[in-house]
Amino acid sequence: MYVKFLVNGEVNVAFVGNEYITDSTAAGIEMALLYFLTRKGISAEHLSNVYGLGTDGPPVMVGRHNGVGVRLQRRSQHLIQVHCVAHRLNLAASQAAKDIAYC
Repeated sequence: MYVKFLVNGEVNVAFVGNEYITDSTAAGIEMALLYFLTRKGISAEHLSNVYGLGTDGPPVMVGRHNGVGVRLQRRSQHLIQVHCVAHRLNLAASQAAKDIAYC
Protein backbone atom coordinates (compact mmCIF):
# COMPACT_ATOMS: atom_id res chain seq x y z
CA MET A 1 0.00 0.00 0.00
CA TYR A 2 1.22 3.44 -0.93
CA VAL A 3 -0.04 6.74 0.42
CA LYS A 4 0.23 10.20 -1.06
CA PHE A 5 0.05 13.04 1.45
CA LEU A 6 0.83 16.71 1.94
CA VAL A 7 3.41 18.10 4.36
CA ASN A 8 3.72 21.89 4.41
CA GLY A 9 2.09 22.03 0.98
CA GLU A 10 4.54 19.51 -0.53
CA VAL A 11 3.28 16.24 -2.03
CA ASN A 12 4.91 13.09 -0.67
CA VAL A 13 4.47 9.43 -1.62
CA ALA A 14 5.45 6.61 0.70
CA PHE A 15 5.19 2.84 0.77
CA VAL A 16 3.55 2.00 4.09
CA GLY A 17 3.35 -1.78 3.89
CA ASN A 18 1.51 -4.88 2.77
CA GLU A 19 -1.44 -6.47 4.49
CA TYR A 20 -2.20 -10.18 4.43
CA ILE A 21 -5.93 -10.59 3.75
CA THR A 22 -7.78 -13.79 4.59
CA ASP A 23 -11.31 -12.61 3.73
CA SER A 24 -11.41 -11.53 0.09
CA THR A 25 -14.95 -10.13 0.21
CA ALA A 26 -15.47 -6.36 0.00
CA ALA A 27 -16.33 -6.30 3.71
CA GLY A 28 -13.24 -8.33 4.59
CA ILE A 29 -10.93 -6.12 2.52
CA GLU A 30 -12.50 -2.98 4.00
CA MET A 31 -11.99 -4.26 7.55
CA ALA A 32 -8.39 -5.30 6.82
CA LEU A 33 -7.70 -1.86 5.31
CA LEU A 34 -9.26 -0.04 8.27
CA TYR A 35 -7.27 -2.18 10.71
CA PHE A 36 -4.07 -1.47 8.76
CA LEU A 37 -4.74 2.27 8.72
CA THR A 38 -5.56 2.26 12.43
CA ARG A 39 -2.21 0.62 13.15
CA LYS A 40 -0.59 3.40 11.08
CA GLY A 41 -2.34 6.10 13.10
CA ILE A 42 -5.29 6.83 10.82
CA SER A 43 -8.43 5.83 12.68
CA ALA A 44 -11.83 5.26 11.06
CA GLU A 45 -12.95 8.58 12.53
CA HIS A 46 -10.23 10.34 10.48
CA LEU A 47 -11.05 8.50 7.27
CA SER A 48 -12.81 11.66 6.09
CA ASN A 49 -9.27 12.96 5.43
CA VAL A 50 -8.77 10.22 2.82
CA TYR A 51 -9.63 11.57 -0.63
CA GLY A 52 -8.47 8.96 -3.12
CA LEU A 53 -8.30 5.22 -3.63
CA GLY A 54 -6.49 3.59 -6.54
CA THR A 55 -7.10 -0.12 -7.09
CA ASP A 56 -7.12 -2.84 -9.68
CA GLY A 57 -10.45 -3.55 -11.33
CA PRO A 58 -12.25 -6.64 -10.01
CA PRO A 59 -15.87 -6.17 -8.90
CA VAL A 60 -14.91 -6.69 -5.26
CA MET A 61 -12.86 -3.46 -5.51
CA VAL A 62 -14.79 -1.31 -8.01
CA GLY A 63 -18.31 -2.72 -7.76
CA ARG A 64 -20.96 0.03 -7.98
CA HIS A 65 -23.14 -1.25 -5.15
CA ASN A 66 -20.88 -2.89 -2.59
CA GLY A 67 -17.25 -2.72 -3.79
CA VAL A 68 -14.49 -1.64 -1.44
CA GLY A 69 -14.49 1.85 -2.98
CA VAL A 70 -18.23 2.31 -2.42
CA ARG A 71 -17.94 1.02 1.13
CA LEU A 72 -15.15 3.50 1.88
CA GLN A 73 -17.11 6.34 0.23
CA ARG A 74 -19.77 5.78 2.89
CA ARG A 75 -17.10 6.72 5.44
CA SER A 76 -15.51 9.55 3.41
CA GLN A 77 -17.91 11.41 1.14
CA HIS A 78 -15.04 13.13 -0.69
CA LEU A 79 -13.27 9.89 -1.61
CA ILE A 80 -12.69 9.30 -5.32
CA GLN A 81 -11.88 5.81 -6.54
CA VAL A 82 -9.63 5.36 -9.57
CA HIS A 83 -9.03 2.14 -11.49
CA CYS A 84 -5.23 1.98 -11.73
CA VAL A 85 -4.04 3.08 -15.18
CA ALA A 86 -1.34 0.38 -15.25
CA HIS A 87 -3.94 -2.32 -14.61
CA ARG A 88 -6.24 -0.86 -17.26
CA LEU A 89 -3.42 -0.79 -19.81
CA ASN A 90 -2.51 -4.39 -19.01
CA LEU A 91 -6.14 -5.46 -19.45
CA ALA A 92 -6.45 -3.60 -22.76
CA ALA A 93 -3.22 -5.09 -24.11
CA SER A 94 -4.01 -8.65 -23.02
CA GLN A 95 -7.56 -8.46 -24.43
CA ALA A 96 -6.34 -6.98 -27.72
CA ALA A 97 -3.70 -9.71 -28.00
CA LYS A 98 -6.41 -12.40 -27.91
CA ASP A 99 -7.51 -11.35 -31.40
CA ILE A 100 -4.01 -11.35 -32.88
CA ALA A 101 -2.68 -14.86 -33.56
CA TYR A 102 1.05 -14.08 -33.26
CA CYS A 103 0.58 -12.37 -29.88
